[in-house]
Amino acid sequence: MDVMALFNPGDLVVLRGSDVEGVVRSRPQPLGSTVYYQVRFNDREEWCREGDLSRLAGDIENPVSWMTDAPLGDPDAIARRLTFLKLTCNFSDVIYSFGSTRTLFRVHQFKPVLKVIEQEEGRLLLADEVGLGKTIEAGLVWSELDARIGLSRVLVVCPSGLVDKWKTEMSRRFDRDLRVIGRREFLDFADLYHERGDASAITAVSTFGQLRHDDVLEALSERPPSFDLVIVDEAHAMRNPSTKTHHLGELLAANSLGLLLLTATPVNLGSNDLWNLLRLLRPDEFDDRELFGLQLQPNVHINRAVQVLRGTKPPDVARTLDELRKVESGRLGTGFLENPVYRRIVGKLEEATSLSAREVVALSSDLQGLNTLNSVYVRTRRRELKDETTVRRAKRLDVHLNHLESEIYAATVELVAKIQRRRSGSPPALAVVMPARQASSCLPVMRDYIKDLAIKSEVETGAREGLEEDPGRFGDTTYGAVEFESSLLDETDQIEALCAQLGDVDSKYDAFRTALESFFTEGNSKILAFSFFRRTLRYLAGRLTEDGIRCKVMDGSVKPADRSVIIDNFRNDDVQVLLCSQIGSEGLDFEFCSVVINYDLPWNPMQVEQRIGRIDRFGQKSAVVHVVNFNLPGTIDTDVFLRLYDRIRVFEESIGELEPIIGPTFHELNRELAKSTLTKDEQMALVDRLALAIEAERQSLEEFEEDRRRLVGVDDFIEGQIEDARNSNRYLTPVELRRYLEGFFKSECPGTTIMGSPGHEAIVGSPALAAILRRHMDHPPDPAVLSLIGDCEVGNSVLASFNQSESLLHDREFIHNRHPLVRGVTAGYQDANRALPRAGLVELDARVLNKREWIFYIFRFETTGFGASRILFPVAVDRSDPSVVDRTVGEAVLAELATDSPRTIPEVDLPALYEAEVVAAFRATMTVVEEEIERLATYLKERADAYVSARVASLEVSRDAKEAQLWALVEAPNVDERIARMRRAQINNLRASVDARIAELEAQREVAVSFVPLMGGLVVSPVGRKR
Repeated sequence: MDVMALFNPGDLVVLRGSDVEGVVRSRPQPLGSTVYYQVRFNDREEWCREGDLSRLAGDIENPVSWMTDAPLGDPDAIARRLTFLKLTCNFSDVIYSFGSTRTLFRVHQFKPVLKVIEQEEGRLLLADEVGLGKTIEAGLVWSELDARIGLSRVLVVCPSGLVDKWKTEMSRRFDRDLRVIGRREFLDFADLYHERGDASAITAVSTFGQLRHDDVLEALSERPPSFDLVIVDEAHAMRNPSTKTHHLGELLAANSLGLLLLTATPVNLGSNDLWNLLRLLRPDEFDDRELFGLQLQPNVHINRAVQVLRGTKPPDVARTLDELRKVESGRLGTGFLENPVYRRIVGKLEEATSLSAREVVALSSDLQGLNTLNSVYVRTRRRELKDETTVRRAKRLDVHLNHLESEIYAATVELVAKIQRRRSGSPPALAVVMPARQASSCLPVMRDYIKDLAIKSEVETGAREGLEEDPGRFGDTTYGAVEFESSLLDETDQIEALCAQLGDVDSKYDAFRTALESFFTEGNSKILAFSFFRRTLRYLAGRLTEDGIRCKVMDGSVKPADRSVIIDNFRNDDVQVLLCSQIGSEGLDFEFCSVVINYDLPWNPMQVEQRIGRIDRFGQKSAVVHVVNFNLPGTIDTDVFLRLYDRIRVFEESIGELEPIIGPTFHELNRELAKSTLTKDEQMALVDRLALAIEAERQSLEEFEEDRRRLVGVDDFIEGQIEDARNSNRYLTPVELRRYLEGFFKSECPGTTIMGSPGHEAIVGSPALAAILRRHMDHPPDPAVLSLIGDCEVGNSVLASFNQSESLLHDREFIHNRHPLVRGVTAGYQDANRALPRAGLVELDARVLNKREWIFYIFRFETTGFGASRILFPVAVDRSDPSVVDRTVGEAVLAELATDSPRTIPEVDLPALYEAEVVAAFRATMTVVEEEIERLATYLKERADAYVSARVASLEVSRDAKEAQLWALVEAPNVDERIARMRRAQINNLRASVDARIAELEAQREVAVSFVPLMGGLVVSPVGRKR
């Protein structure tokens, strides 16, 4: 029967007896004598009786009523409304990872984030140069996806040596607790997922070695858990398809929504290696090796076109067009001719006589969108970064040992030579040369070193030896303990006696002390000094303290919790010199220090690179970082390693990209040094040969980068998008999150307050807040959340910060958009019996308003189909003249509401709007909205057609090539008829498979755009409002 509808789909309603708002989703449904409606309440849908619903002033289909049926909300309240919408609507043009992590803002690290937002899935190959923060980039992508869709199952896979780094970095910078799991724990989780499905959760890190066991691979094949995101570090380990590691990658890729492959190892762009990695990311797009080569070919012409367009002043339009049209002559040329984006670009270039800077940027972006690898491959190098201006300046400290010091060193070298001779025929072990390395590092500690050597009866490289580093971490597998024969005790007695004569004389320390004083005089108040040996670090700490120089030691024995205290002391004025080991400083940033002194040299340049990298990193304020090395002629450190490091410019240039060749090269060098006593000439010849090999690799790397620029291009236009989002506050700013919480605490949580200055807040909890947090916490609960709830229940204050930089520097609870407190308050806003106003007053600088008052609306545009997204669309209309519409004022409103300017204004002082002026403004607004929807729909349809046309063309070329091969077999002379029938069947199956895939692609051409008005109000200057 027909039912008289009291409500219609889209009506805004409220449950009687509460202020819980909802939107009617259905026509009336009679059940017996009662009429029901399906109503959407934020995170749930319910069937409600008609009598339980009331129409809410501000009908979603008639937003004019927002402005007139109730007083306007004050600036503070309307700002909180926008924050609530940002947190709950998953807008594509809001970057949720901005400001939500304990990281410093670096533009290039957000490139992967924007690519993930654009592609609607987290599948990327991140190939940045060493030291540019791929771990942070992965963490930012994780944060972005988590804020948008929620990630409950995340797995990091890496070599065993990187497990601790991932666990520490994710905890310190992203508040992620990564559980370290092995083979057994992974299988247990697979069983749990098989039992509970998506209700199961895990955030874990594991290793290639643990996960490539046969039973794990079998579980991933037979009963695979589904992951929201898998991150693979050192992903080049998966490039060989004949290995279990690659098979592991295939299985993880097939069972994960998102996949990030991280590698700093340059992968030859034309090789099978790159194709194998991309096939893991996009198996449907890069499924054919021959086709992959064809897909890369047009990129050369596209990138040359971009280079001409952006590299000529004024832009050489004719040359750009000539270069671009070369893509039409390739085997995929038909796909470009049918591509509407390509046709539009060509049409624009054909018509243009000149191009503005804005048009050049837009065309460059469109051209890069045609690039096959643009959406899936990200690589940044230091030299490409605009803010990377720091210069490394190397300095040698010449040390002239006195006669006694030289005698001690010579006696130690002779001891090493005797050990080597007596081990003739044994496998090489670098432990043999450890006494000489310790002597070169610090002669005064040799007396105790030799005593220990005689007592232990073996030369070793463990912690008891005083060696701080683990040499095997960089591929030096020739280390190990070797027997120390008692017949050599005479030599140790001689060295011990010489050391006793030395007393407090130390020429190397004297040079060190002089260098420190020189740097202090020049204004360098912070010095980072490294040593390979704990004994050396302790000795230096004692001597410096005696000389009145404030210092601290940070080596592997210092607990992580104590390191932050030492770093704070170093950052402040308490410590002048920080004496470090590689392990002690690993993963830490000292960008506030610009001098590093290598008191001794590691026997692997990657360790030197990592030492320098502690200060030569983003955030370094000094234009020059100083790298100081000791020059002790006659020692292996100087004669071999310092000479070789100088040749390959390790102290002046970052060598991170050379790691793949450096590892094996220095492994060979260390083996040679361990096998026998090389003559001086043999040492020099070895150095020269290795330096040439490394230089050849450097040249190959430059050739690779040239290929990369030709085939991938440089997507620096993305940097402009990132800066625009930052400058326009298209993220959750610290001040708006604080205001958001404070407003809720004031109305819903009596006794809860936020005190303190920005960045140094203290949150005083209450039982009411504890109840909200407990109601909305995850299960199983995070221990940190339980601790926060406990503090709130007893009214304790929690030291906190909404500022990422301050939280990074100090031990404070970091409040960001994913923090349990923000999530709990958002749920509380949804549950509370008070709704945030949809219309309010916004105050802007009079210069922005052009001496006018404006009525504004903010809409949500939602696109479905290809490029599905949600975006904010603000529009402002002149209050006095509705024919004047200004998007710029609307954008200014969005930005302003995220600042600390919005304030609380008494209701009596709020202005009123009249229905006639609001109706006129809304009509003018709708004209702009309709135009924008048409433009957006056309743009998305063009992109969808471009994507589908390109994929269809690739599939058809691949199909034709495979068909030709099969027909050749069918028509071969004397072919067996049974074989011919089998090949014909294969041809039919191939055609059917490609036709089905093409049909799936064709369905993606459809797009739709809808809109919903979210909020509105009046924009005025703080003074001179109309009443």
